Amino acid sequence: MHLVPQIPQPSSVELALTQGLAPGAKLRENRLFVLSRTGVEFKGEMTLAQWMEGMLMLSWMKTAYTVWLADFIKCGRQRFQQETVEEALVQLEFTELDVSRALAIADVPGELRSDYLTSEHYFVLGRSGLDDDQTKRWAAAAEEHHLSAAQLKDSIAAGEVVKQTGTPAGSRGLPTIQGFRQMFDRWWTQVHTHDPVNRWPKERKLQLFEELRPSVQVGLQLARELGINLEEGR
Repeated sequence: MHLVPQIPQPSSVELALTQGLAPGAKLRENRLFVLSRTGVEFKGEMTLAQWMEGMLMLSWMKTAYTVWLADFIKCGRQRFQQETVEEALVQLEFTELDVSRALAIADVPGELRSDYLTSEHYFVLGRSGLDDDQTKRWAAAAEEHHLSAAQLKDSIAAGEVVKQTGTPAGSRGLPTIQGFRQMFDRWWTQVHTHDPVNRWPKERKLQLFEELRPSVQVGLQLARELGINLEEGR
C-alpha cells in the first residue's frame, strides 16, 4: 500500500515584493511581508510602490484564485506523485468544487490566457469539450467581443456570438430557465467558495430555504412526475 507523506503546513507564507528592486540587488534584500491566518506582518518600511503592489495582489485574488490553483495542481502533478498532490488538496481543505473547476481550467492551454478573460471564462472553455483550435477561436472571440463567461457559454452552444443571456435586451418577456440557472450557478460558486452554506447558522439557512421554496416545490413535483429519485441522483 502506498503511503502518502504528511504534507507540511507552515504557519505563514513569506512573499517578496519585487517592484522597484534595484538592479543587481538580491531578492532577500527587498521588503517582505508575511501572510498568516491571523493577519499580515510587515517587515521594514514599505515604499508606496511596494504597498500598491501588495494591494494589487489582493485585488487579483478575487478573480485569479481558481486559475492559480489550477497552475499549482498542474505544477504539482508534473513534479511530484499524483497521490501527494491529492493528499495536499485534502489536508488543506480545498473544496471539491474548487478542485473540479481548477482541473477544468488546467485543460485550457496557458497561451490562451489574457488580462481580459477570467477564471469563469477558462472554466467554460475547459468544460465545453472543444478541441484546441476551437478553444483558441472562442477564447479570441470572447476577448474581441467582450463576452461575459455566461455569454461565452451561450455563444459556444449556439455556434455564433451571442451578446444576451436569459432575456434579450429590450425584451419584456419572461427570462428563461437557462438564464435563471446561469445566475444561480454564479451565485452558488461564490457562496460555496467563500461562504459555504453548511457553515451557516440555522436561522440563515431557514431564510435561504424560504427564498428557494417555490423553485424547490417545482423541482420536487417534476421529479415525482418523471419518477426521478433525487436521493440516488437518478
